[in-house]
Amino acid sequence: MLTDHLPPVRSGLAEARADLDQVGVTRIADALDGRTLAAVRDRIEEQAAAERSAGLSFHDAGGSNQRVWNLVSKGEVFRDLLFHPLIEDL
Repeated sequence: MLTDHLPPVRSGLAEARADLDQVGVTRIADALDGRTLAAVRDRIEEQAAAERSAGLSFHDAGGSNQRVWNLVSKGEVFRDLLFHPLIEDL
């Protein structure tokens, strides 16, 4: 399983930074509040539906997973994540 190879979910920035240095990825507990998560979820679902409607969607082999590429260009909510305080801290 993919998650077997990921670092554990962290609550401290020092551990998260160490994961980034050692593994290249980190996971942080409660990094986003519920309102932000809902906004991101709504926007990604809207974008995915629009791409399907336009015949521009990309699906993995078997068609069960739709990929939505270049999110930063597809909504302010995604651009805002680039300036999240945790990103700057890490």
